[in-house]
Amino acid sequence: MNEKQMSQICLIIIIIGIVLFIISYENEFQEKNISELIENEGSKGVVFGRVQHIIKNDSVTLFILTDGNEATVYHPKQIEIAINDFLIVHCESQSYNGKIELIAHRIEKA
Repeated sequence: MNEKQMSQICLIIIIIGIVLFIISYENEFQEKNISELIENEGSKGVVFGRVQHIIKNDSVTLFILTDGNEATVYHPKQIEIAINDFLIVHCESQSYNGKIELIAHRIEKA
């Protein structure tokens, strides 16, 4: 095999890999509301809501997010948000001290 044939084979394998990835890819975070996440512990989703209360510490941020239902959201980094900000939060529901909280993976201002 010469170099040109090897390049063509590699290109075909790469294209097949990309096609298989696109076919099998499933988005981990689906749009949900807070009540759906609270009902199913361990579920992941994207929620949109308004900040009602904020507690900041040196390294973490806790806040209450509402979309008609309320949830406490934990973010492991300190972020700049204010009361009444609208946020899009990629999160996972998790039990902590008998209550379901949302663990934020990514937060965007809306």
